[in-house]
Amino acid sequence: MDLGTKNMLSTNLKTPLAANDQFQFFANFDTREIEICHNNITYLKEKWKDIPLRFVPAVCTRTNNECEVHLLSYSHLKHIIDS
Repeated sequence: MDLGTKNMLSTNLKTPLAANDQFQFFANFDTREIEICHNNITYLKEKWKDIPLRFVPAVCTRTNNECEVHLLSYSHLKHIIDS
Protein backbone atom coordinates (compact mmCIF):
# COMPACT_ATOMS: atom_id res chain seq x y z
CA MET A 1 0.00 0.00 0.00
CA ASP A 2 1.39 3.39 -1.00
CA LEU A 3 1.12 5.81 1.91
CA GLY A 4 2.57 8.72 -0.06
CA THR A 5 5.44 9.26 2.36
CA LYS A 6 8.31 11.72 2.02
CA ASN A 7 11.58 10.57 3.61
CA MET A 8 12.95 13.51 5.60
CA LEU A 9 15.82 11.87 7.45
CA SER A 10 17.84 8.65 7.34
CA THR A 11 20.62 8.54 9.89
CA ASN A 12 22.33 6.58 12.62
CA LEU A 13 21.52 8.03 16.00
CA LYS A 14 24.43 9.10 18.20
CA THR A 15 23.16 6.94 21.06
CA PRO A 16 21.32 3.59 20.94
CA LEU A 17 17.56 3.66 21.42
CA ALA A 18 16.38 3.05 24.96
CA ALA A 19 13.15 3.05 26.93
CA ASN A 20 11.67 6.53 27.41
CA ASP A 21 13.65 8.11 24.54
CA GLN A 22 12.05 11.21 23.03
CA PHE A 23 11.73 12.21 19.40
CA GLN A 24 10.84 15.86 18.85
CA PHE A 25 9.42 17.16 15.62
CA PHE A 26 9.17 20.94 15.27
CA ALA A 27 7.51 22.64 12.30
CA ASN A 28 7.40 26.43 11.97
CA PHE A 29 4.70 27.22 9.43
CA ASP A 30 5.63 30.92 9.33
CA THR A 31 9.28 30.41 8.35
CA ARG A 32 8.63 27.00 6.69
CA GLU A 33 11.40 25.35 8.74
CA ILE A 34 11.44 21.81 10.08
CA GLU A 35 13.57 20.41 12.91
CA ILE A 36 13.91 16.77 14.00
CA CYS A 37 15.55 15.85 17.33
CA HIS A 38 16.23 12.72 19.37
CA ASN A 39 16.77 13.27 23.10
CA ASN A 40 17.44 16.99 22.46
CA ILE A 41 20.09 16.32 19.78
CA THR A 42 19.19 18.00 16.48
CA TYR A 43 19.54 15.75 13.43
CA LEU A 44 17.85 17.92 10.83
CA LYS A 45 17.02 21.61 10.61
CA GLU A 46 16.19 23.03 7.20
CA LYS A 47 13.76 25.02 5.10
CA TRP A 48 10.85 23.07 3.66
CA LYS A 49 10.97 22.22 0.02
CA ASP A 50 7.77 20.47 -1.03
CA ILE A 51 6.31 19.44 2.31
CA PRO A 52 2.51 19.62 2.49
CA LEU A 53 0.94 22.01 4.99
CA ARG A 54 -0.94 19.09 6.60
CA PHE A 55 1.03 15.92 7.40
CA VAL A 56 1.61 13.20 9.97
CA PRO A 57 5.23 12.61 11.12
CA ALA A 58 6.29 8.95 11.50
CA VAL A 59 9.50 7.59 13.03
CA CYS A 60 10.84 4.20 12.00
CA THR A 61 13.76 2.50 13.74
CA ARG A 62 15.45 -0.49 12.13
CA THR A 63 18.24 -1.43 14.55
CA ASN A 64 19.31 -0.08 17.91
CA ASN A 65 20.50 3.20 16.34
CA GLU A 66 19.26 3.40 12.71
CA CYS A 67 16.40 5.83 12.28
CA GLU A 68 14.19 7.16 9.49
CA VAL A 69 11.66 9.96 9.74
CA HIS A 70 8.89 10.14 7.14
CA LEU A 71 6.09 12.60 6.55
CA LEU A 72 2.74 11.16 5.54
CA SER A 73 0.52 13.47 3.55
CA TYR A 74 -2.63 14.04 5.61
CA SER A 75 -4.89 14.18 2.55
CA HIS A 76 -3.39 10.96 1.13
CA LEU A 77 -3.74 9.19 4.49
CA LYS A 78 -7.32 10.43 4.94
CA HIS A 79 -8.22 9.13 1.47
CA ILE A 80 -6.90 5.66 2.40
CA ILE A 81 -8.79 5.64 5.71
CA ASP A 82 -12.04 6.81 4.12
CA SER A 83 -11.96 4.19 1.33
